[in-house]
Amino acid sequence: MYYFVIIFPMSAKITVIVYILICFEVGILLMVLPWTQYWDDNFFLYFITGKLNSPWFPTFMTSGYVRGAVTGLGALNILAGLRDIFKFRESVQALVAIGEPQKKAPRESASLETGENPKFIYLISNRQAFRQSAEASESVTVRRQIEAIGLAASAGCDLIQIREKDLPAREMLALTRMAIEVARPHGARVLVNDRLDVALAAGADGVHLTAESLSAAEARAITDRVGRQEFKIGVSTHSLEEAEAAQSLGADFIVSGPVFDTLSKRDFGEPMGIARFSEICSRIRIPVLALGGITPLNFRQPLEAGAAGIAGIGLFTDPQRSCEISEHFKQILQCNC
Repeated sequence: MYYFVIIFPMSAKITVIVYILICFEVGILLMVLPWTQYWDDNFFLYFITGKLNSPWFPTFMTSGYVRGAVTGLGALNILAGLRDIFKFRESVQALVAIGEPQKKAPRESASLETGENPKFIYLISNRQAFRQSAEASESVTVRRQIEAIGLAASAGCDLIQIREKDLPAREMLALTRMAIEVARPHGARVLVNDRLDVALAAGADGVHLTAESLSAAEARAITDRVGRQEFKIGVSTHSLEEAEAAQSLGADFIVSGPVFDTLSKRDFGEPMGIARFSEICSRIRIPVLALGGITPLNFRQPLEAGAAGIAGIGLFTDPQRSCEISEHFKQILQCNC
């Protein structure tokens, strides 16, 4: 429902506000009513008693157990209203935060036009990749993730995706803002996986769409409506048909794969291989980034096949290997494939 707060701001906002008010009104009524004289004298008790010939019913309804249960229902209604207030606030931030001034980067962010910068590095960041053990705390894991994002940006990474499918909106919003804070000073752009509302609320540079997301055309209509014409839209694709569809719907770039075999992408079937990936690059006009099984040993193959850059998680997850990671970035950025 909260996506509609962005898509249809006025009607959706009124609907959600009315719903929240009803939650509070019903909740307060249920909490207070069982302890009033009106509850004890209520006509419906005698009406039902008369119909059912059940003199025990008024006694049952005025017992402490029933009064407490009804009061509990009222409290649950109020909690539901409070929960929806927070959700509502997070959603409408997309309509408010976009007017806030954004931090200016000391250098211009890399363009997604292949003529200006022929090779791009796309870090797909997931905090679980930085969890060293099952006992590791969430705060330590996120700190390692943000450290790696800052390192990647300083080493020349152009695009950084926040891919956290299990995080609620509020936590994803906070994480995205932390990523922007460490990435934007180096000119890197931050995108959010799937959650267009979070991306807009955080002031991110774009969104990365999947097969289950809004289409690129629908996302573009929303970002144009709220004045974010510079907003970048990336799309995940796994075939030439999907790549052509993403291009026709207005994507700025696509990520295509898996190019090589990788455990995390086996749900998408067999890897497409260099030949099929090369065909996609030759048929698509927008930048195509390679994903899946990319390593320091094979990253030149997709670049030679026409990729505008590479994307991945595993390449960039160890902050302690800063020198090696930086060298990998430099090799890719300097590749004249």
